[in-house]
Order: sequence, then C-alpha cells, then structure tokens
Amino acid sequence: MLFSYSVDKKVTSEIAKNAGLGKIQELVQRAVTDGRFKAGIKESVFFRSQGGDGFEHVLVVGLGDRKKITDETLRSASAIAVKALSREKVTAATVYVDGIRKITKSAEGIGRAMAEGAILGAYKYDELKSKKKDSDSKELKDFFFVVSDKPSSQKFGKGLDVGSVLGECTNFARDLGNAPGNYLTPAVFDERLAKAVKRLVYKIQSLWKKK
Repeated sequence: MLFSYSVDKKVTSEIAKNAGLGKIQELVQRAVTDGRFKAGIKESVFFRSQGGDGFEHVLVVGLGDRKKITDETLRSASAIAVKALSREKVTAATVYVDGIRKITKSAEGIGRAMAEGAILGAYKYDELKSKKKDSDSKELKDFFFVVSDKPSSQKFGKGLDVGSVLGECTNFARDLGNAPGNYLTPAVFDERLAKAVKRLVYKIQSLWKKK
C-alpha cells in the first residue's frame, strides 16, 4: 500500500470546502438519529455517492470517547477504514488528518498508528493464488493523508515511516505463519529471513540438519 501526505494548507482548505463537511455532518447526524451509527470504537458508516465535489463517497469511522482515544484506537480505526473501503471496491482514499489532530496532540503518534493499522487491515495471504481475480484490480491501493501545518506534517511523516515498517514486519511474520509446512520448508524459511534482514547486523542459528 502506498502512503503519502500533503503539507499544503491550500490543499487542506480545498478538501474541507469541496468535501462539504457541513453536508457530511448532516449525514452522520441522520445516521446517529436512526440508530445506524453511534461513533463507537470499531464502528463505521459508508455514504455512497454522497460526497462533495471531487469526492465520490464518504466513510466515517467511530473513535469512541474522545477522552479515551489512544494509539490503539487509531490503529484499529485505520484498519477498519481500509477493510471497509476495500469491501466497497474503493481504490483510493483521502484521510482528513486535521480532524484527528484536534483530538490528540501527537502528530507522529497519529501517523505511526494509522500507517500500521492500514497495512495490517489490508493484509491477506494470497501467495499461493494461481490466478488473480478481476476484483483484485479494484482493491484499495492509495491512502492519502492531508495535514495542514508543516511542523505537524513533518512529525506525521516520520510516524508514517515507522508505522509502515512495523506493519510490514508484522505482515511478514503473518506470511511465514500462514504458509503451509510443505511450502515453507526450513531451508526456504532461512532464505526468506536472511533476505528480510540483509541490511541489518544479525546472526541466524538454524536448528535443523541437512540430509
């Protein structure tokens, strides 16, 4: 998954303007009133073809009590967003980070949690698929973040880098765990591990013998 972010205030203001935040608030309020959405943790509501100019759809993810929001809350919300968007066959999405920045102070923490959550949420083990389905071309490929002020954006970008590494490492371990034993032999395991850490100083001790 590709992560990118904008530091342009003009871009942010245009997004706020074009997305029709007032309209989105009305949609959310209506969803709350009729019981479809309570803004709780792990809750989401998708509005198809209800965005403003430049945005076709809108996804709102609940964060629960604003006083209890943690990195784990954001990590989970990001994963839920990716899964929801993937189900709806959305290929690119923009996250308005400034709204989250009003709730929690750490821009770096937000970036780290959201990148890690998005990568974990997008995970699927398809290494042994013989043929890709046509639906694969409609998967979420781009997650674009917008941060309005430069100091916060630099910290946010640093967080994205760290979170991306953490997420990819976790997914690498998932791949190893999900691979069948007759496919991931000890020799192949050693090979993959060595390749994954080739830029690091390390030592690998294999507890098996070649016949």
